[in-house]
Amino acid sequence: MSDETKSMSKNPFTSNTFAHVWNQHFNQDKETVSFNGISGIGFIRTTVLPLYTNIGKNLTKGLTYTIEKDNFTNLGHKALLIMDIPSIIKTGSAEYPPGLKVLKVEQYPGFLIDLAAFDDFDDYMRINFKKSSRYKLNKYKKRLEASFDISYKVFFGSIQKEAYDALFQQFRVLLEKRFAEKKVYNNNLESHEWDFYHEVTLPLIHEKKAALFVVLEKECPIAITLLYFDDDTVIDAITVFDVDYSKFHLGSCSIMKLIEWSMEKGYKKLDFSKGYFDYKRRWCTQKYQFEYHLLYNPKSPFSTGLAHTRAMFLRFKAYLRKKNVNWYVHKTTYFLRSFKISNHPDRTNPFMLSDSLGGDMNPVWTPIPLKLVKGEVKKGVFDFLYLTVEKLNDVSIFQADTGGVFKIKGKSNEKYLVSNELY
Repeated sequence: MSDETKSMSKNPFTSNTFAHVWNQHFNQDKETVSFNGISGIGFIRTTVLPLYTNIGKNLTKGLTYTIEKDNFTNLGHKALLIMDIPSIIKTGSAEYPPGLKVLKVEQYPGFLIDLAAFDDFDDYMRINFKKSSRYKLNKYKKRLEASFDISYKVFFGSIQKEAYDALFQQFRVLLEKRFAEKKVYNNNLESHEWDFYHEVTLPLIHEKKAALFVVLEKECPIAITLLYFDDDTVIDAITVFDVDYSKFHLGSCSIMKLIEWSMEKGYKKLDFSKGYFDYKRRWCTQKYQFEYHLLYNPKSPFSTGLAHTRAMFLRFKAYLRKKNVNWYVHKTTYFLRSFKISNHPDRTNPFMLSDSLGGDMNPVWTPIPLKLVKGEVKKGVFDFLYLTVEKLNDVSIFQADTGGVFKIKGKSNEKYLVSNELY
């Protein structure tokens, strides 16, 4: 077995488990197709036209394939579409057999950290961030761990079904909350897609092809990342954090711990996968492209026309993405579907922290159990913790009888949380 074929056999997106569950959810368990001389990928027929697409379609986070020249059988009038091929990985063949050509169309940017280029996590931070940035990032992590009972856990190799279901439910809650704040549609939350991730991830965890990387506050997950593993590469597929902890830059704290864990386990790459987000650009050391490959028979006008027509369509979609049209589409889609996607209230009435009430206010204070504090008030309490470096366990919260005012009291500090409507 060649190194390339061996690498493909470890790809989670070409595993029997991934292919089987995906086929059940998105192809009604219909027959899949393989083509002689094209190894590593199975296909399904997607239209009445003879255009075949890879199993998994765009829910994979990176595929590879090999063309075996001696075993290749002419495609006839067919064309094949293979999605999400990382440009940094050698695929296909150095020399294509007669009767085969490949069109490569760039679709999404990709971002990764070349972990093997660094001695350890401290070396990575020193080379990639200025001293002032390192100071801030370390400060966020220290304050997070000083104010809360923080622990980190990776569910990899085994997890009980009951615990898994509860964790995945919290995963969805955090995603809904995050994208409700951003007011942007997230296709991961569509029931058919989320149900697929829920079903496929558990067996892949047991097969050590996937993991859930979790940041916990006591026993409550506050940041979750779905990871896949492809040989020596960790793939960050879906990541989210509780926006109530945004003052502590919880997202950055989670990424730092994930990088450190990946290095300690001997992985050579941490791949943030496809699509642009600011955090990917900030943390990556290498950029690349995800390509769509169209394989066709140049001796067949029909196969050639089918491939080139689809390539034109894909280039047009990529152009629209570069113009941020997809962002406006997601914003509009969120507006139209918001009542289905989330029941989290919009944060239209924020509070502000103050050292004093001012005026002649002399309210009667009623204590509130911390577990009952929600929404903007909870976020205000967490902002208080960040500013004062108090511990959550030492904090007491009181509500004024006048409404719209709360008092937050720690061991050494006291502040008021006042609704902006009072000003």
